Amino acid sequence: MTNHIEPSVQNFQLILDLSKLKVWIRDNKLIYTITVPLLENNEWKMTKIYSIPSKQNSVFIAPVIETDLILTDSEQYTFVDSHYLNKYCKRTAIIHICKRTQPSHNRINSPECRSELINNRQTVKTCPTTVFKLEELTFVPLQTENHYIIIPAKNVQIDVLCKTHKILEIRQPSLISSKTGCIITYDHNIMKIGGSHKNISYETKFKNSIYSFEETDVPILEKILETAPKVTHNFNQYKANLDTLQTQISTLQFERRINSLKEYGISTLQILRIIALGLGTIYVMYKCKLFECLRRSFPKNVRIKIHCPTARVNRIDQTSTVPRTAIFQNITEDEDEGIIQLRRPTRALRFSGAKRS
Repeated sequence: MTNHIEPSVQNFQLILDLSKLKVWIRDNKLIYTITVPLLENNEWKMTKIYSIPSKQNSVFIAPVIETDLILTDSEQYTFVDSHYLNKYCKRTAIIHICKRTQPSHNRINSPECRSELINNRQTVKTCPTTVFKLEELTFVPLQTENHYIIIPAKNVQIDVLCKTHKILEIRQPSLISSKTGCIITYDHNIMKIGGSHKNISYETKFKNSIYSFEETDVPILEKILETAPKVTHNFNQYKANLDTLQTQISTLQFERRINSLKEYGISTLQILRIIALGLGTIYVMYKCKLFECLRRSFPKNVRIKIHCPTARVNRIDQTSTVPRTAIFQNITEDEDEGIIQLRRPTRALRFSGAKRS
């Protein structure tokens, strides 16, 4: 906005565009009035705010921006929306003249979400928060035509075909635009963007959220959170009350513990049931004297006879019984031939009687 327009011939059409013109006829006379707005002394800068989600484990969290257009000067700010611009603002090629319909706020001391988004503090405490999941890539169209914010769920490579061919790896939220038309291909998906010759400057501010999730909560969150589409203008539709979300997580965790206890209890009861069934079976067998019948079926004493074969050697003076294994006591080995030889035991026998002359 500007606070000064020279009332010259060159600016006559501009003044008419910014003013209200009324025309009527009275007494065959054409009457018209031009209402020229009085401008404030200060000049305001209009900025559009985009919420870029941050990744916590595999879950994305972002502040919710209720009104994404902000008018600021050095000390004050006021938030507007597209409806306000269409209804209360006069547009020209160089300026916007808008009717004041909302109060201004101090941009430093105001304790509200909108102030946290534009000040230099690093933490966002009062803004409502949205929590959701992403699949592959999500494109956020910007107000400037053919400008996008691309948000990856994880590191992903995209195939970009413009005047030249490139393969880019997207690791974090990034701004993409091109002066010529381009085709972006990734994982069998195609995104076309047209050329843009406008030079737009963007300012990025990094804010920390006071909310965080434990790694153990992520599997539960993945079941209850919605997945953002491939292209979305904002993430406000996934607005979640984190207190309610935390309550849901606590409830699901409690239900999971109860289910675990039930499974453990069922397993324990099954084991006890098997033990009780076994003890009951043994007791019934005892009462039916089945064990006694089984005991009588087997002999009390078991006798084992061992028969050892013997070799008998007759001598004149005596007869002795020698185990057969004694025959193989004298075993010699022929080292040259590698053969085991068996040799009969030799005995000296004496005969009684008269000597021969």
